[in-house]
Amino acid sequence: MEDIRFMEASGPLKAPLTNDYLFRAMVQRNHRVLIALLCVLLRIGEDTILSARVVNPIILGDDPGEASVIPEIQITYRIRSKAYAGRFPEHLLLYASGIPRVIQNGKTGNPFHEKDWKAFFKAATWEELRELSDGKPVLREAAMTAYELISDEDVLFYCRKYMH
Repeated sequence: MEDIRFMEASGPLKAPLTNDYLFRAMVQRNHRVLIALLCVLLRIGEDTILSARVVNPIILGDDPGEASVIPEIQITYRIRSKAYAGRFPEHLLLYASGIPRVIQNGKTGNPFHEKDWKAFFKAATWEELRELSDGKPVLREAAMTAYELISDEDVLFYCRKYMH
C-alpha cells in the first residue's frame, strides 16, 4: 500500500540521502534495499545473495556513538562457479556514507542499477524521489523508507548530529 504522506510530501529533504545515520537506518530497516545495494556494489544478481544482515544494528532514535554508525554486514552467497569462489567476503564493514559515494562516482560496474541509485542518492527533493522511483519498486521502497525515517524527529536529530 502506498504511503499517502510520502505521495504528498514536497520540498527539500531535511537530510541528504548520503547522511551516514540515515543510510544506516534505511538499510537496517529495509532488507530489500540492503540486498539491492549490495548487488550493485558487488556486481552480482539478487539471486546470488542468500541472506544479508547488519551484525551491529543501532537502535533507531538513540545515539549510537560515532563508531557505531558504521554497519558491519554479514552476507551468505550462492556461488555457482568455481571461478567466483573466494571472490566475495562473508563479512563487509561498510562505511555508510561511502556506499552512496562509490555509486555516485560510477565505480561499481552495473550501469543500469548504478544509474538509478546514483540519481537516487543525488535527489534533493521529495518530488525528485517520487519521479525517480516511479516504476522501480526497490527505489520506491527506499524512498518511502527514507521518508518514514526523516519524519521521525529522533532519527532526524541524529542525522543532523552525524552529518559529515
